[in-house]
Amino acid sequence: MYDNSIVESVDLDILKKPESNRFIDEIQSAHVYLTLEQSTPFFNIVLSHFDKDLAIDKGKEILHCLSKILSVEDFLKVFVKKNFAVSLPFLRKEYIDDLFDVLYVIVTRAPEAFDEELCACFHKRIKNRGEKSLLLITIYAQHFNEFDNPWPMLDLLFHCSSRFSKPDLAARYAALLSTLVQLYPEFRRGRGKEAWNTITDILSQVDDPPTLSSLYNSLCGISVWVKRCDFPFSVAKKHLKNPELAPSVLSLFLIIPLRGKELEDRVMVKFLLKMAASNGRATLVLFKLAENEGVATILAEDPIWLSSDIPQIVDTLRLLLVVFQHRDLRLVIAQSIEFSDFLQRLLDMKNESILGIVCVIIRRIDLTPELVKDLSNSSIIMNFINVAKQIGTNEAKRNILLLLDKIGKVAYTRELVQSCERITQMILDKGDLFEDATIVATGLCRYRRCAKKFSELYLVEFFTKLMKNRDYKKMATKFLKAVDQYGD
Repeated sequence: MYDNSIVESVDLDILKKPESNRFIDEIQSAHVYLTLEQSTPFFNIVLSHFDKDLAIDKGKEILHCLSKILSVEDFLKVFVKKNFAVSLPFLRKEYIDDLFDVLYVIVTRAPEAFDEELCACFHKRIKNRGEKSLLLITIYAQHFNEFDNPWPMLDLLFHCSSRFSKPDLAARYAALLSTLVQLYPEFRRGRGKEAWNTITDILSQVDDPPTLSSLYNSLCGISVWVKRCDFPFSVAKKHLKNPELAPSVLSLFLIIPLRGKELEDRVMVKFLLKMAASNGRATLVLFKLAENEGVATILAEDPIWLSSDIPQIVDTLRLLLVVFQHRDLRLVIAQSIEFSDFLQRLLDMKNESILGIVCVIIRRIDLTPELVKDLSNSSIIMNFINVAKQIGTNEAKRNILLLLDKIGKVAYTRELVQSCERITQMILDKGDLFEDATIVATGLCRYRRCAKKFSELYLVEFFTKLMKNRDYKKMATKFLKAVDQYGD
């Protein structure tokens, strides 16, 4: 609080006469001797001089004095309550830096002073001091929840975006908008999309990589909260090629929806594939892009990427599985040489989980006789069976049955008859695989060679005996009927 025990006071009569030789001394000491009772006339007197032909040095001294006086809470309260701030020399360029010093004191100690009228005055000077203006708004914004109507001040962020978007301020400007969106739900609802659009517009206006990276990072912060906003992918695709910017672009791509014809770009897809060899984020972006059928088509029609690890073979597999989500593209990619080679690489891993995935992949394809022949000629089918045999678990054996069942419904291959003995053993064991093996054997009997082989292995006699068992009679009947129909 102000100490009223001070005896001396400011000589207001001298301050009324700026032409006086004693004016400078009096204004320079006013912050020491001004009393609370004098504050209102003091403010009226010194501010009125800016409407006259005032020497610049004396005007600056007045503003310096105000900065000191307004640092005292009681004087500041009077200044704000009686709205003296709008009488500051906003239209005088020669005082602009001193003016901003006064505004800084006000916004740090009494941000509520920035009402609609004062903000209108402040607006006029933002273009001249963008950095200082952004600082004042940043300080004000920290009190967002304390105001009933913060919009006159905060909307200056958008009204003056052309100044704040300049290269010298763009990064800090975007960071402020992003922070406001993330911290304040009311700002998010009222200005979230506008903040997003403002920052995306800046992406095409600056060239400095550090600034652009900061812009992308700010967009990442907003994108978590603001949905269904447009994004200039054409600009981002150019930035993606810059090693300094790529990490930030990829981070944003992992958050926002990747939709639109702009992304169905062969050059971009190839670039991402190359990047993915050593960049996990690029790989994740490819997974996301491949959900788009247009991008998946590009990958399916030119599957050279199946020959690479992006960056690991399991990542290449994951990308293939995403492409396989598009049913019409399965056969397209399956007919490529790269596809067969890739399946062989997977089988070489001799991993039970991978074996199961290979089985799922083949079973999802609408196989043709020609493709079945290719799988046989490339030894994929036989290698699959051999790997499963080496693994030796029931799950691996079940995958053999699933694969043979799928192939057998499309075309005959030598692997079918070669597997009859293995299938027969699964049936004779009457273990967990009995039912699955019986179903597969019944299906394979459509091929005369398989039916004959099962007969030679005494399955006819085996199932004939099972006809007496109610639990097995239905399966036995189907098998015997199939053998009888095709086995002669």
